[in-house]
Parts: sequence; structure tokens; C-alpha cells
Amino acid sequence: MDQRQLDLPGIMGDTGLADELDENRKGSGLCNRGELHVHMNGAIPALTIREILADEETVLPAGFEFERDLVRTSPCQSLAEYLTPWQVLRLFPRKRENLDRLTHAVFAGFADNNVRFVELRSSILYLASLQKCSPAQALERLIESTGKAAQRYGIRRGLILTVTRGDYSAVNLSTLLQAYSDLGEPKDVIGLDLAGDEEIGYPAELPSLFQAAKDRFGLGVTIHAGETGRVVNHPGFRGGCFV
Repeated sequence: MDQRQLDLPGIMGDTGLADELDENRKGSGLCNRGELHVHMNGAIPALTIREILADEETVLPAGFEFERDLVRTSPCQSLAEYLTPWQVLRLFPRKRENLDRLTHAVFAGFADNNVRFVELRSSILYLASLQKCSPAQALERLIESTGKAAQRYGIRRGLILTVTRGDYSAVNLSTLLQAYSDLGEPKDVIGLDLAGDEEIGYPAELPSLFQAAKDRFGLGVTIHAGETGRVVNHPGFRGGCFV
């Protein structure tokens, strides 16, 4: 693991609360936990989502049924089906205060499950579009909001910035890295992620751009691959074999 992932920000800024949480965990006999793969929007409680959608008067996509399509309780037939909730999860928060609202709900859930360390994935490009701000401002807001929640619940956290597969993924990665640079390469950001439906293609130059970002900034890189059975999407697959 990269050294930057071993020394993350947001360590128990609220000492009193952190000590109280520690005592509660000791009494329960439960061990502290770490989460290395959490998509922030996917960790928001359904009740909080309902409240934010109502507050922002968000119209659900045609054919989307909240109870049926938001929470997955049975196996899906495809990755596209599994990703159905993101039709709604990408529609909020449009208000700055609702970012804090959902962030605190997410970290409260972590605390309830004795999570003391989390690598949290999020797309600041969606946030920038929703809140009508620049990617750098969106990243700054995400760092601030998650940092406060991490301190409140005594949790260490690092942010992984997500790029979604598609024709514009290379441009989007460049935009993310520019925002990261504009903010002075904040230590809160520890990695980059490629996600999305693997049936959707991406520009041929994208892998080299990820490698260049890793080499230049020392960021970790994670790639969602092989989730649809397409072995060619595995990052170690080259020229008909694994390397």
C-alpha cells in the first residue's frame, strides 16, 4: 500500500467524541474495522436520500421506482442493472448544506459499524455540475464536508476521485487532475478510480493517462474490471494474456 494511504488526514479531531466511541466499542466487544471500497453515494441511508430529494424537489427519472430500484436486496442479472440506483444518486445534492447532510449520515453509519478507517470514492464532476461550481470548488467542498464528519466521528478517511467510463473519460480525468493541482495537491486525496459499466468503451489513451497521474502525483489507482466477465477489461490483460 502507498505510504500516503497509511498516513491519512481526519484523525479524531474531536477527542472527546472519539474517546466516547472507543469506550462504547470496548463495551460492545466489537472490533474496529476498515473499509477500502466505499462509494460515497452508495452509502447514503435511504431515508436521508428521500429527505434530500424532497428538499430539492428532485423529479425521479421516468420508470424509476424508489422502493424497487434504489436498494438492492437480490442478485442482479447484469452490472447495468446493478447500477440502476445511480440514475437517482447522480441527481443530488444540488444544495451545499445537503452535501453536509448526506456526508454526516454516511459517517454516522460508519461509526455505527465500528469503521475507523475508510477510503471513500466520489465523483466531483457530478458534484460540480449539480452545485454549479468549478471542479476545484467541488473538490474543496467535498474535502471540507468529509473532513468535518470524519473528525466528528473519530474516523480516518482518504478520498479517491472517480472517473466514469465513456468517450469523455480522458478529458474528465484531466479535469480532475487540474482541480487537484489547483488546490495544491491536497493530502486528503489518495487515489484515482475508473468505474462504470464495462460494456461502455473508453479512449485508447486513458490507461497511459492514469499511469502518468500515478507517476507524477504518487496517487494510488484502482480500476473496476472483470465485473461483467469481460477479461479484456482486467488491467493486467495485454495481447491475449495476463502480464
